[in-house]
Amino acid sequence: MKIIRIVVLAVVIIAWIVALGSFINSAADVSAFPDAARSVLGLWPDPGTSAGTVMRFGAVAVVIAGILGFRALGKSGARPGQAREDSDRVPQS
Repeated sequence: MKIIRIVVLAVVIIAWIVALGSFINSAADVSAFPDAARSVLGLWPDPGTSAGTVMRFGAVAVVIAGILGFRALGKSGARPGQAREDSDRVPQS
């Protein structure tokens, strides 16, 4: 279960990077950036195209789904531990 949570966390981080890069690419003039930043931001499609819109909304959807999945995996991992705690308790009259 822990490995799945790590993979989901990695996917969420990558999706955040994609969404952030797409936002920067659409909000700022990339040609004014230094060469290194231009080469990295050149990986994203132009903001006015349909591919740019799909990438932006897709990255946001992956972030939302990943966060919800991460929370669900955390809650499902906590339930067996809670059940063991509850079964170890001695009922008091």
